[in-house]
Amino acid sequence: MRDMFALARGKHISRKEWLHGYYCQMQETTYAFQEDYNKFPVKTLHLIAQDSMTDWGLPNKLQLYEVDPETVGLYTGKEDRNAKRIYEGDVLRNDLTGEIVSVWWDGQHCGFVCRGGEVSPVQIGSLNEHSTIIGNIFDNQDLVWKEE
Repeated sequence: MRDMFALARGKHISRKEWLHGYYCQMQETTYAFQEDYNKFPVKTLHLIAQDSMTDWGLPNKLQLYEVDPETVGLYTGKEDRNAKRIYEGDVLRNDLTGEIVSVWWDGQHCGFVCRGGEVSPVQIGSLNEHSTIIGNIFDNQDLVWKEE
């Protein structure tokens, strides 16, 4: 489904748990005059929006949760071999070769790519059906391949 590409995840700012939903930014406040913005900079909130169910017949609510902007990653539109959604920042193991790669957005290729030790950036679609998510770059620094 096309709207699934708008999904994102981010780590809650205080509870440190992963939240899945729709990413948005919002200014914490609004001033009437430009000089007020210059004197008192406005904090930008980074949020994951989730809908929540209510009682029968009542409108559902949209809940906003503040997340660490460094942890926000978009859903790639792909799933690993276990049907788990692959997000930007995930670390995958290719089950055929044992290669470990991480998922990144690549502006040059206009899409998500996998990068790792001996592997040049490759489109994520070529790996996902033979890959398993084994972590992410935020929680599993020991899995991340680092350039020399």
